[in-house]
Amino acid sequence: SALAIPAMAQETTEDARTVMLKESFKAGHSRTETAEESNTTEVSAQEMVVQTETNTETETKITDVLEVNEKGKITKARIRWTEGTTTTEKVELGKEPEDAVTVDSELTGATILYTWNAEKKAWEAKLEEGDADLDDVKKQMKKTDPFVNPFVPDREVKIGESWDADAEGLKALFSGDEGIKLKAVTATCKAEEIVTEKEMEYLKVSIELTMTGELQDENIGKPEITATRKGHYLYDIAEGRIVSIELDSEGSFDAEVQTPQGKMALTVGIAGNEKRAITYGETEAKEDEDK
Repeated sequence: SALAIPAMAQETTEDARTVMLKESFKAGHSRTETAEESNTTEVSAQEMVVQTETNTETETKITDVLEVNEKGKITKARIRWTEGTTTTEKVELGKEPEDAVTVDSELTGATILYTWNAEKKAWEAKLEEGDADLDDVKKQMKKTDPFVNPFVPDREVKIGESWDADAEGLKALFSGDEGIKLKAVTATCKAEEIVTEKEMEYLKVSIELTMTGELQDENIGKPEITATRKGHYLYDIAEGRIVSIELDSEGSFDAEVQTPQGKMALTVGIAGNEKRAITYGETEAKEDEDK
C-alpha cells in the first residue's frame, strides 16, 4: 500500500494533490458486493397519508472476473447472486398494521455469464442458473452494460474538482428496467477529500444524481417521476478500486386511480437509503465451461 503521508505534510499538499481515479480488474479476481437498501413509499390522497410501505432488500453478489482487456476493463465475467431477501412492511389507513413479510429475492441463486462481443459491440448474457421468467432476472439479462460505472472518470482528479458523470454510462446504469421509461438523467461528482483509515488512504467522492422518467403503469396513468440520489463512495487509492458506496434517494409522482367513487388523485413520495460494501479476492468460481 502507499505510504501514509504524515498529517502535517498532508495539510500543506492537500490543495495540489491529484489522484488517479480509475478502476481496473484482473482475470482470476473476484469482487463481493454486500448491499442493504431500504425504501419507504408514502401514498397520500387529499393531503392525508393512506398507505405506507417499507421495502428493505439485502443482497450479496459475487463477480468472478474471467477476462479483461489491455485497459483492465472486464470483457467476460460471471455474476452470482448468493444471498438476498426482501422484507415488506405495510400500513394502511383504518386497518391493523400487517406483520412484516420476508421472502428470498428473485435473484438469489441466479448466475449470469456476461461476455463482451467485440464484433457486435454489445454485451451478451447467458443465464447459467436461475429462473428466466422472473422480472429481476430479466432486468439483469437486459442490462446494456452490467459493469458500467459512470461515476469513475478514468483519469487524474484534483481534490476539490467536480465533473459530470458519463452520460452514456448513466443511461446504461438504468437500462433493463421496463417499469420506467427514462427521459433524462444527469449526475455530478466531486473529489471531496482524502480520508485515512488504518494507514490506508481513500478518496471520498460525492455524487448528486437527478433522474426523470415515465412510469410504465397504465393503471395510474403513466405518471412522470422525478428522483434524486445523493451520497458518496470511497476509493482505495493504493489498490485503485471502490470499497464502499452510500446513497440517499428521494422521488415523487402524482397519479390518478379509478375507484368505485370515481377518479382519485394520489401523491406518492419515496425515500430511501442504500449502503454497499465491496471486498476483493481471488476467484473460487467453477472453471469457465466455454473454453
